[in-house]
Amino acid sequence: PHALDGYQVLIVPGIQWEEELSQKQLGFLLAQKKAGKTIIVEKESVLPIDGIVRVDDSVDRIGASREALFFTWFDFEYWWLIDRSDGITETMRKTLSPLLDPVATTDSTRILFGLQGYKDSRYLFVSGYEPPPLKGGGFRQQIPMAPQIRTVRVPAAPGICYDVMEMKEVPLKDEGKLRSFPADLRHSEGKLYAFLPERVGRVEVSAPSALVGGAFRCEVTVAGVGAGPRARPLAALVPVEITLRRPDGSVASQVYRAAGPAWTEELRIGLNGRPGAWRVEARELLTGLAA
Repeated sequence: PHALDGYQVLIVPGIQWEEELSQKQLGFLLAQKKAGKTIIVEKESVLPIDGIVRVDDSVDRIGASREALFFTWFDFEYWWLIDRSDGITETMRKTLSPLLDPVATTDSTRILFGLQGYKDSRYLFVSGYEPPPLKGGGFRQQIPMAPQIRTVRVPAAPGICYDVMEMKEVPLKDEGKLRSFPADLRHSEGKLYAFLPERVGRVEVSAPSALVGGAFRCEVTVAGVGAGPRARPLAALVPVEITLRRPDGSVASQVYRAAGPAWTEELRIGLNGRPGAWRVEARELLTGLAA
């Protein structure tokens, strides 16, 4: 399998002369096109493939339009580039909309989204470069993202949302085929939201009662809501904190892992480890439940 097998749309910018790609590279793109994938290039591209999509814009027009710049504050050129990229961003949105469902939407083209998934869980990164209402001067460079709450809309499933950074559930509003939630960007310039098929119910830890080869081999499992056999392991990837404590309660080691929904960790104890009852603790980092 190839790393691009899961993609339906390939964007190939910057092909300015026909010999720029090797025959192997060109053959690969031809095979992708034959397999039914969409290839997108800018309008002046000379990529020699029939049936590709040409956007009505150029990714090179920013560089071609560079004039003599005299900065008026430290990040003047940064915002100069951002302002001139808005047109390309809008063009690509219009080009991709008929081909792909958006990961998420909001009322600003300067809010950016990134999505990662595992089994029935999804993690949505929300960030951007919406400038604060400050004019000129050095303060603007300190806050590249305006502190505000944005309404973000996502596909209807899955149905439980957590603010990972604040470790709390975020209410979702049903809007038919979409659901919306408030993305709170007042205190940070980016947020990470987890979407799970059901609520986190409990954390389970299993470990041997004695050392095996100088180590504890423990397993951490994150389960959904319910009690007893009804608390099924979540079909999701959940961040967990695993702590090994000495007999006096002090922390000997602490690691951070992603349980999907189980994770096995080997926690080693040195030959000079204190005698007594050592304890393994686990905490999932979406709500703070521990075991």
